[in-house]
Amino acid sequence: MLNSGLQRIVNLLVNLANKAAAASGIERSSIEDYIRTLRIVPFVGALKLNALTAPRLRTYEDQIRDEGRSAFTIRRTKTTLGTPLADA
Repeated sequence: MLNSGLQRIVNLLVNLANKAAAASGIERSSIEDYIRTLRIVPFVGALKLNALTAPRLRTYEDQIRDEGRSAFTIRRTKTTLGTPLADA
């Protein structure tokens, strides 16, 4: 779970991304990708690559499931995280 200050920052960035999308005509799927990345950054931002273990990623998956994210969002988040890890 994010600390309250970091959660407020993520929420602010998500709101700004939604407003920017509405004003600029950016596709909703692109904005959803940006938002998903914003939510992932606090989770992985301070970790070294070798610290991103399968159990740690499963814990994050459980966390976002507990926050009420949909199965689709969880799948896309796993893809967003998995692609760079597979390339590393």
